[in-house]
Amino acid sequence: MTDQPPRTDPQPSVRSLTRAEALRWWQAGYQAGHQAAEHNQQAVAQWDRLNGSFRAQHAADQQASINALLLDIIDTLASLFDNPGPEPATASPATTRQNVHIKRCQTMCRQRGR
Repeated sequence: MTDQPPRTDPQPSVRSLTRAEALRWWQAGYQAGHQAAEHNQQAVAQWDRLNGSFRAQHAADQQASINALLLDIIDTLASLFDNPGPEPATASPATTRQNVHIKRCQTMCRQRGR
C-alpha cells in the first residue's frame, strides 16, 4: 500500500450569472411561490367547504334526534290521556290547596332543621 493523500473532488468552477440567467431563476422562484400560494388557498377553501358541510350535517343529525325524542314524549303523554287510570278521590279545591301549603311548610321546616 502506498500512502496517498485522500481523494478530493475537483471544485466546480464558480462563474457569475448573467442578468438574464438571474432573471430566469427569479421568475422560476416567483412562479413556484405563486403556485404554492394558490394551492394553499384552494386547500383552505376546500377545508372550509368540508367543515361547513360537516357542521350542517351534525346540526341536522341533532335536530333529527331531538325530533325523535319529542315524538316519543308526545306519544307517552297521549297514551296517558287516552288510558286514564282510576278516578282520583274528589276533594274540594280549598282542601287540596291547604294540604299543599302544609306540605310545603313541613318540607321547609325539615330543611331548616326545625
